[in-house]
Amino acid sequence: MRTSNLKFQDAYNAAGGHNAVFNFPDNGTHSWEYWGAQLNAMKPDLQRTLGATPNTGAPAAGATNAAATASHG
Repeated sequence: MRTSNLKFQDAYNAAGGHNAVFNFPDNGTHSWEYWGAQLNAMKPDLQRTLGATPNTGAPAAGATNAAATASHG
């Protein structure tokens, strides 16, 4: 499975992709604990992208209506 993920990352980069984060831990498993940890790790990036303020879920000043709706809806 890891090989296909690395091939996807290579293809993404070769196609000009530049805004993804790839994290392939050696001990990755398909369990709720694993996915919960991965979601927690990406939470700040999601909040920033959606215009939410960390820890509150409130829209940041100047956030668009679409971003505010996405973070609350």
